[in-house]
Amino acid sequence: MTAATVGPMFDKESTHAYFLLTFCLAFSIEHLTFSNEFTPPASSSRGDAKTNVLQFGAKKYFIEDGVFHPYISAGIGVGHTHIDCPSGGQSVTEVDAAIVLHAAVGMELRFNNLSLMLEAKHLYFDTDVRQYDPTATGLLAGVGFNW
Repeated sequence: MTAATVGPMFDKESTHAYFLLTFCLAFSIEHLTFSNEFTPPASSSRGDAKTNVLQFGAKKYFIEDGVFHPYISAGIGVGHTHIDCPSGGQSVTEVDAAIVLHAAVGMELRFNNLSLMLEAKHLYFDTDVRQYDPTATGLLAGVGFNW
């Protein structure tokens, strides 16, 4: 079985491409963007953080035929976080780049050239920023186009 899928995934600012190989293995390239408001440890004022992640991953599908395709996924990448927060009456800006690891479990429903996906994913950032840790866990949904 050889197929390839490329399509927008997870949210309005994410893209995901993967290439399905034999033995129900797939390799992916993903770009994720997310923003958060947070309260820094040394302040009662709110700060803003925007994170971009580019990651490479592998998926193992457990069912090759049919519509339902459960999988597990893991990978590595690089993340960039831009932080703006108040500190001592001044605005502090911090930028951090970090290695990112991810693990996920999910399912894909395939209908001809269309896929619907649901995934629980954990992103771990190896960062030294004291103000904000972008490590995240979430439930992600998306649509993909197959050919």
